[in-house]
Amino acid sequence: MEEPSSVLDKSLPLGMEKIGVEAIKERTRRSERLKWLSKTGLTRNYERSEKKIPRRENVVMEVKGYEVDKKVMSGLIKKAIGQVEGIHSIKRSLFGEGIKVKKAEEGLTISLDLLIREGGFVPQIVEETQKKVTEEIEKTLGTKVAKFDIKIRGIRSSP
Repeated sequence: MEEPSSVLDKSLPLGMEKIGVEAIKERTRRSERLKWLSKTGLTRNYERSEKKIPRRENVVMEVKGYEVDKKVMSGLIKKAIGQVEGIHSIKRSLFGEGIKVKKAEEGLTISLDLLIREGGFVPQIVEETQKKVTEEIEKTLGTKVAKFDIKIRGIRSSP
């Protein structure tokens, strides 16, 4: 019977002779798992489960048997903000947009980081933004907005 290293020398590409049998078996098992996961569509979450990184939930709320994704909620908020005069944009950060939505017992908690246009009256902009976003969420989703925080992160000049 041949020694395992001589079997490896014949079947492996150049430079891989020094890898042990166990390492090759592990690579093969991992490769097979990845193939299976890619067929089932679970490839993105595979690394998270291996490293035990908690998965972020996209579901904001569940009401009467339906779920609302954060992207949908973000779209509703952007639509309402677009109707308010004096807002330049939503402040983006390294970790995404300045829109945070959480579900609470009383309703939704919304937090926005905004950039406003130079010359705007901040109290009026904040009040109008809160009103428009609250109306849009309540009209579209039928759920109450319990808390609404707006942070002005900057003032931009208008072009």
